[in-house]
Amino acid sequence: MPESIHSFAEVGVAQTLDWLRRQRGVAAELRELSSAEGVGLARLALPDDRGAALAVVPLFTPDAETDARCAALAHALSDAAGADLDGLVLWTPPGAPIPAPDDDAALQRIREAAAGLAPGDRAEVGFPVTLGIRKVGDEGSYLSVQGGLSPHWARFTNQVFGQFQLDSTALHRLPQDPDKVTQLVDFLVLVANGIRTAGNTTTAPAEDTWSLQRLPGLAGPRVIAAAPAAEPEQGGPVRKALRAGTRAAITELERFPASVRLITYVGVFRAIQEETASIALRGLDPASFAHFDVACLVADAELRVLFGPTPESRLG
Repeated sequence: MPESIHSFAEVGVAQTLDWLRRQRGVAAELRELSSAEGVGLARLALPDDRGAALAVVPLFTPDAETDARCAALAHALSDAAGADLDGLVLWTPPGAPIPAPDDDAALQRIREAAAGLAPGDRAEVGFPVTLGIRKVGDEGSYLSVQGGLSPHWARFTNQVFGQFQLDSTALHRLPQDPDKVTQLVDFLVLVANGIRTAGNTTTAPAEDTWSLQRLPGLAGPRVIAAAPAAEPEQGGPVRKALRAGTRAAITELERFPASVRLITYVGVFRAIQEETASIALRGLDPASFAHFDVACLVADAELRVLFGPTPESRLG
């Protein structure tokens, strides 16, 4: 029995085709999409009548329960009366809970953020979360951070009066706009300084900001997520998935008569800047690269070229 087509494969193909068209000027067409050994396999047609083959490799292990939650959310979004959500892709950051299909507030936020989003464009959608701040001492000016704001802990120094602990584990992804991150830090400084007594705790509202994009060639919306406990952004799991997936792609593409071969990895990272696939790729046998003309990474609604295109591929 053939494997079912996962959303990661459909999104990886759609984003690669969009990149070929927009960045390389190559209007490739999808002729067939299948799946084997956990890898998406696409037959493509190039404008000069050459055949091309694309393998799509997940850098995380697809999980049946997570896939079911993603499908339920996508179905709920597509059921919206009058909503045109073809090609909409919602990227769930690592560790974030997937909204339930009956969470009307979350569905409305996604639909509003997607309104007017043209094919090839991206946007962000915010989900309300609550952060906790505890004052642990009166001396100095220091705030320790757990969670999504931990890379920014030093920005609180010399702004808070005393010692504090910030629990920002509800934040799985911050906005791309640095000004919005600064506004959040400034707001939390005000909240912290409003705590007068050591040992007291207060809460502060914030938004967990996820990525949205609209891709041509997809019918209906898609949701990309990894199992919350999978740590899909960590180096070890990414290296393991990349090696196994690349070996499977090489084996499966041997059955595809094609003059051009591409491979696209799909990862779940908070941002493309935090991807660990580039480093993991260096650990592969260099002979593996000879099987492909292009290697790309798709994550957080963006595509990054890892190597290629080779001159022989004539891809623009």
